[in-house]
Formats: sequence, structure tokens, C-alpha cells
Amino acid sequence: MIPVRFYLTMQSVSYAAIENSLIKSPPVTETKSARTRTDGRKSLLLYMDAAMIKELKKAALDDDTTSYEIVEQATRQWLDRRVKKARAK
Repeated sequence: MIPVRFYLTMQSVSYAAIENSLIKSPPVTETKSARTRTDGRKSLLLYMDAAMIKELKKAALDDDTTSYEIVEQATRQWLDRRVKKARAK
């Protein structure tokens, strides 16, 4: 919150005092996230059915892999099929 000081005179409020008391924020600079990955992956938020998420996590444990690798592989396969289908038209 920005602190504001009001200086009351006999008839009005001195707005110059308000303008002078505004805090100037430092310029915004881009910083790297604390969660920067070394493999170049970026995050993606997805909403999925709860039961499907549970099955995905179980499958990842059974296959000794991660859920994001399973989803990444399935997405690659779907995109490949999509491109082949578009070329066939």
C-alpha cells in the first residue's frame, strides 16, 4: 500500500504533499524462476478428470517413469498422427 500524507490547511488539502510521498518502485527486470529446468521443459497447467489422473500416476509408478513423460509421449504420438492425417488430405 502506498503511504499518503495529508497536510491540512485552513481551507484545503495539499495534494503536492501526496504526489511527493508516492513511493517509486524499481524498474521491473526479468528474473529466472527458481524452478528453471535444465532440460528446457516449461510448465503447462491442465485440468483432467480426477480418476484419469489417478490412473496416470499409477501407470507411471508401474512403468518406473513420470506422468509428464507419459503425457509427453502420448502428445507426440497424437501430433504425429495429426500431421500425417493433414498431409493425406
